[in-house]
Amino acid sequence: MCALARGDERVEELHKEGRYEELETYLQAEYETLYEAEVERVKAEYPSFWDEETGEFIGPVTTNAIEGGN
Repeated sequence: MCALARGDERVEELHKEGRYEELETYLQAEYETLYEAEVERVKAEYPSFWDEETGEFIGPVTTNAIEGGN
């Protein structure tokens, strides 16, 4: 998100003009859009990580197994 915001002309314009509340609203909306798209991508790529009934994430949340823990 940070990398996308750095290259976004709208972000630069709002920042230069000091319209910080509008900038915050804009970035929150952008984040929500990107977050939803990423969730959909992960759901499609790793369907076993999602509970079919509730739609909740039930996959791993740490890299402990990869790092040799437990």
